[in-house]
Amino acid sequence: MFYVDGDSGFNTCNLIGNAYVNGKFTFSNGSKVTGRVIARSDVTFTGGTHSTSELICFGNVSMSGGGRVEGDLMLKGSGTMGNGAYVGGNVYAEKGFTYNDGTIGKDLYSKNYLNLNGGRVYGNAYANGNFSLAGGNVSGNVKTNGYLTVTGGAYVNGNASSDSYMTISNGTINRNAATGTSATLSWGGKIYGNLTYYGSFSKPDYSNLVSGTVTKLSDPYVPPTTPDQLIPLRDFTPYIGPVLPIISLEKEPTDPPPYSNYTITGSGKITTAFINTLKSHSYGTTIRINADTKDIVLLLDNTNFDTGNGLKFEVVGNYNVFIYLKGNVQFNLTSNQYFGMYPRGNNPKLFIIGDGTGTQAINLTNNSELDACVYMPKGSFFADGSPLTTYKFIGSCTVKTVTINSNVSVFYSKPIIKDTPLEILNISPPAEAVTTTTVAGSVSWELESWSN
Repeated sequence: MFYVDGDSGFNTCNLIGNAYVNGKFTFSNGSKVTGRVIARSDVTFTGGTHSTSELICFGNVSMSGGGRVEGDLMLKGSGTMGNGAYVGGNVYAEKGFTYNDGTIGKDLYSKNYLNLNGGRVYGNAYANGNFSLAGGNVSGNVKTNGYLTVTGGAYVNGNASSDSYMTISNGTINRNAATGTSATLSWGGKIYGNLTYYGSFSKPDYSNLVSGTVTKLSDPYVPPTTPDQLIPLRDFTPYIGPVLPIISLEKEPTDPPPYSNYTITGSGKITTAFINTLKSHSYGTTIRINADTKDIVLLLDNTNFDTGNGLKFEVVGNYNVFIYLKGNVQFNLTSNQYFGMYPRGNNPKLFIIGDGTGTQAINLTNNSELDACVYMPKGSFFADGSPLTTYKFIGSCTVKTVTINSNVSVFYSKPIIKDTPLEILNISPPAEAVTTTTVAGSVSWELESWSN
């Protein structure tokens, strides 16, 4: 799972897990998220085939270029969908939706306007505002409490109803139609069932555009159900992001960590001199961090971790290793480098924690790999380079910005944060829940709380 406290973009990557973006999100060029994507601002799908199992967006969504949402699409803003885009489940939009092309596998709901200019909806289409059906195909029913306009050769396989007037100039209603005011049919329009209206009805002379009966109501038309009743209420509250506390090291080490026989055996401050000692080893040397008997704390204070030389760093033992970043720190892994657990597996006990006091970043390039729980609410995560037979990153990542390129694969592994500094996340309330009466610890948040 990736938690991004800011804007983010995935460009040609594969994430096995979920992504939570506390900002804008751009999804492009064959990227894939096997789990759910939650974005607190606008989302753009562009370029190539890219997919996620479910998308929950607090802003607006633009889908094109073969973008796919295998499950539901839920957005608080408005949406635009076209150019072969696909949603396998339901679409729910609070501020309107424009559908130009593509496929929606189930129902389409809009709490505002709805424009269908092409594509196919395999379920029903409901609008709580005006509904323009200017092309495309709806397998089920259409219903709106605003105006209904059918043109452009559009086809509705079920019933059509409007609380306001209805105009069918070039399109087909395969079953019945009902309108709360007036109905207008032009050549090219056809209703194969019955028409019920209240107000006026106009059609070309000598035409037979309604196959069934035409009934004028003496009292205003009252639909058995309104679109507002048919559109399910969606609660976005469970997807509100948490307050992200800054975690810093209370007691900072001043001396370098004990180091001998290619093994770090205790806590300490990683200095430039210590980095140079590591760089002096032969290419591909394996360095171990032995946490057999106690937790180990390492501090990078305005010092970049940039050893290169194909060095591998393996964490062994049953205790945790914490690497704290203070000030301006770049944590870089490059060609043939690995930093993580030995033996490799899930639930890494390596924690990288940034205090946000400077520019802090993790950069994975070439064929490097990192297995860790990353918590840098104001930092950045960058992954690029050669595709690996394994994953480039295993663990969890909470950062401000994420950039993942070049067919990189990452794997979410649930962190075990009990008895670690990150345990504070289980007692921090969501941002929107913080009030003058909120008691700290009254609302719990878990890293995996939005997983399927």
